[in-house]
Amino acid sequence: MTVAEQHIVIRLAQQEPGALLSLLAGCLAPVVAAAPAVPPLPVPERRPGDDPYLITEDEFSYRVRVGRMPPEEQKILRCRVNAARANKAGRSDDARKYRQQADRLERKLQAA
Repeated sequence: MTVAEQHIVIRLAQQEPGALLSLLAGCLAPVVAAAPAVPPLPVPERRPGDDPYLITEDEFSYRVRVGRMPPEEQKILRCRVNAARANKAGRSDDARKYRQQADRLERKLQAA
């Protein structure tokens, strides 16, 4: 892309962001259509009282792979999952420690 073209794109982004987005969407449509589809992960049944953070290793891997989750968010999710598993196993002290660790990591991520 030449310097003149870059200036045109920048001016279009500043003056007409909607037009630029629709232009980009039109350019990306063939790319998205040609991309291989990722099969959806089956949603496990949840019983009343189940912890919403308790997920399987397959679901965790799927969220990381498909969602392109940053490593910091992976650590937070892993702590939440470990807290839920510890709580389900009756280890409330461990669950509390994992929840506190997840909260600290979340605050640190939001502060950055």
